[in-house]
Amino acid sequence: MHPSITISPLLPTEVDTAYPLCADEPALHGQLLWHVYTPDAHAVKAVVDGELCAFAYAHAHATTGWVREVFVHPGHFGTGVGTALVQALVQWLVARGTTAQGVVAAPGTEHFFARLGFVPELELLGYSGGRFKQAQYDEVVSLEPQHLLGVLHLDRKVCGEDRSTWLREHLYLGNVWAEGTQVRGFLLPLAGRGLIVADAPLVGLELQRWLWPVQHELVLPVGAVQAHAHLLDLGHTTRPVGLRMWRGPAPLLHPERVFAWPQGWG
Repeated sequence: MHPSITISPLLPTEVDTAYPLCADEPALHGQLLWHVYTPDAHAVKAVVDGELCAFAYAHAHATTGWVREVFVHPGHFGTGVGTALVQALVQWLVARGTTAQGVVAAPGTEHFFARLGFVPELELLGYSGGRFKQAQYDEVVSLEPQHLLGVLHLDRKVCGEDRSTWLREHLYLGNVWAEGTQVRGFLLPLAGRGLIVADAPLVGLELQRWLWPVQHELVLPVGAVQAHAHLLDLGHTTRPVGLRMWRGPAPLLHPERVFAWPQGWG
């Protein structure tokens, strides 16, 4: 590690200084601001010889936490800056009471995270370039307050995590497949690139049809077999977008009930 490295929280006044390190991507600027201002999130920076040269951020659910992104100036690759940032975030997540810490390792970074104690779980794939069908079922309606408990219960059942605080911040413009008071599936288009969880393929694939018009790529975990086959039939091609990795006991994910996944959010 560089002898003069200092790791400390990233302050709101430093966001504009840090942002160019992530290639000026507008979505990442919004994510960085969210992690700086949200109580359940944390952003840290690395300063070497007085220069802000790297930053990273994470967020916590109830008992699980996620290292979201790590950005290091190319001139500081291999100096231990990235390692120090991730270790600081893991320490923060443990102090928050999480028993497992996850990361979606971008292709080519898996060995870096493995050295820090993260163990591979499953791969995430991106789908794009194909067709999509028009929505056709009246059971899909706008997400209303009376659907919230059903959404939170279904997400916890499928994803194995209590993500209720995070989900509540991404309900705007959501949809559900509702049968009476039962929520059988939901779509949150503003959660990353979109989150769809459903209890059956018919439900999940219909909710996909509401997401495609506003999204150029869907992300799915390996194991979402029926959604995978459906998207290939529609002419979509796949690419690897990340590998879910964990420190500690990974929550039980049911990938066959996932029909869109918010890349980078776990």
